[in-house]
Amino acid sequence: MRNRILLISRASEETHNLKYELRRQDHFSVNVASTPDHALRSLMNEQVNLVVFNTEAFTRKKMQITYDLREIGRKVPVLVLAESVLPDVLLSLRNAQGTVLLEKPYEPKDLFGLSEKLMGGEGCSQRIYRRYFTNQEGEFYKPHVRDLGVQMKVRNLSQGGAFIEFEERINLRTGDVLNLNIRLVEVRKSYKMPAKVVWVSASSPMGRTGCGVQFVR
Repeated sequence: MRNRILLISRASEETHNLKYELRRQDHFSVNVASTPDHALRSLMNEQVNLVVFNTEAFTRKKMQITYDLREIGRKVPVLVLAESVLPDVLLSLRNAQGTVLLEKPYEPKDLFGLSEKLMGGEGCSQRIYRRYFTNQEGEFYKPHVRDLGVQMKVRNLSQGGAFIEFEERINLRTGDVLNLNIRLVEVRKSYKMPAKVVWVSASSPMGRTGCGVQFVR
């Protein structure tokens, strides 16, 4: 059975490409509404599993639209794609049920992954810091362990956390605290900070393990 997605987006090449990307998933069916009013009418007349709201700037007015969409759509989850968002709007999203913001630019896997989670009824915590793609090097240490540091690659970085990859076999679990040493080559500085593991991915075909960490204040 296909999951039905209602895409709210103005007619544009970006909308065409986004619709195409979503339809590449065999179990996604996508209809497009060019305005929020059009979307509200669609929600009253058909069953929808997810609303994808594509916009440039996500404002308080547009956040109110997501509340209206969820009310009309029997609490249908909403995924917002936006280039910019005011800090107070982003922080208020942490308490919004069933609405998640994905800032542009994003990777297709993030779009598909969040869509699957929201349609599957899984809880998705809102990222409150923009992540920047990077390729910095460094190492991490497990506290109270005297072994040498594990070499790592920092794939993306934000004020609140990072995604790291490493090749060595080491047992990490959610909740583990690591001491990170990130080397920023461009500015010739190193930053040392503690971080908590929030999720761990399975090893990739290249033999690398990845994990998401949240910096500990």
